[in-house]
Amino acid sequence: PDEAYLKFADSDKCFYIFLLTRDDFLVENVDKSPSLLNSLAIYKDFISQPPSLENGFPDMKEYMQSAFELYYKLFGPFSQLTEGKELITETNGVLKSVSFDALLTSLPDTSVMTCRNLPFLIRKYDLRSSGSSTLYIRNGEKRKTTFHTRYAGFAPFGHSPGEGQLPGSGLEVRTVSEIMGGKAFSGRRVTKNRVSHKARKAAIIHLATH
Repeated sequence: PDEAYLKFADSDKCFYIFLLTRDDFLVENVDKSPSLLNSLAIYKDFISQPPSLENGFPDMKEYMQSAFELYYKLFGPFSQLTEGKELITETNGVLKSVSFDALLTSLPDTSVMTCRNLPFLIRKYDLRSSGSSTLYIRNGEKRKTTFHTRYAGFAPFGHSPGEGQLPGSGLEVRTVSEIMGGKAFSGRRVTKNRVSHKARKAAIIHLATH
């Protein structure tokens, strides 16, 4: 597949962003402004404590604005060169282990508080993370795998309320499958053979079991 590799290197005053594609090797730097660092903190808090009855419902407008600013500053400089490509990211420092999937590629209508139709980054790109650009280049041929679907979600205990059941997990995998595009299975439709068969064909496998 046509790929683009984005490496984010954290320094004292800025983020250095390296882009590697089949045809280009470019470098940009983005100032670590108070606004950007504040957006990063808000985004990380939102991802680590998503809305729920237990966690409460944080300010969705604040999340949307932060998620868009991060996308605009970190991915915007190379958006035209990465268009239509599979995107591999490498991070360190304060960006280490940050999931970029829920960044927003445009600022949505903040008067409508729903996640279902938000322009998530994962809807624009097939995203993967890498720990080392050296290993990525060295192992080039080994990573070429064709997937037939982006997502397969399984909720074996999501059929109905009762002891040992997790009825909310069925809704969970259905919602994610609608957002990402893919297949969701719950209750008796989750069989060993089906999981084995579908898992080999999906880029992302989601087991909703707790």
